[in-house]
Amino acid sequence: MKKLFCIIAAIVLVFGMTVSAEESKVTVIGMSATVGKLVDLRISLAGNTGLDSLTLDLKYDSSALLMYEICDTGLLKGAHHGYNEEAEGFRLCWTEGGSADGTIAIITFMVTGNAEAGSYVVTALSEDVSVIEGFVKVCEDTPGDVTGDGVLDTEDAEAISEYAAGWSETEVTLDSGDINGDGKVNLLDAIIVARNAAGKVGYIIDEEWEKAEDTNLTEHDYDEE
Repeated sequence: MKKLFCIIAAIVLVFGMTVSAEESKVTVIGMSATVGKLVDLRISLAGNTGLDSLTLDLKYDSSALLMYEICDTGLLKGAHHGYNEEAEGFRLCWTEGGSADGTIAIITFMVTGNAEAGSYVVTALSEDVSVIEGFVKVCEDTPGDVTGDGVLDTEDAEAISEYAAGWSETEVTLDSGDINGDGKVNLLDAIIVARNAAGKVGYIIDEEWEKAEDTNLTEHDYDEE
């Protein structure tokens, strides 16, 4: 009897682990910016088990972050995004979930004059999936400009890559090199800087909001990692 109980317990444990591993999960991938500038956050879906629909209610500090634009990548269908009075905030909603994984939306915020240097949580409430929150990291100096030349370009991406590999002579601080606000300076930060320099959609770092143009994002011109 004891042996049978152990076998049943093991089966239950394995089944529970399998269900957990297959759980649909949304991750908010943040970035850095200075006061008065635009910053992109990407909303990514992974482990999609075949959602019938998906609803995400965005939660963030509205005194520090001003909603500027919501762009849908077209990965999920039946998109209805905008301010929702019931949720008292911005809601992302897809009526046709599908089974695809990847970036499902790009959220652009402007960092207001009320924001102080530091990290601001951006997350979402959902009954459909689990959510990993992200951050908008507000910096005093231009994030990513580790070379200090006032220009955010591929030289900065190269310096961050070398620093992450442990053989860069360029001084890279956590404040300047941690682009996505996860508390680390690594190759992901270098990739974000490089894609920003190349003008890739969804990688805005410190763009003047007064000069920003509307982004008409379609599935074919979206660059997935």
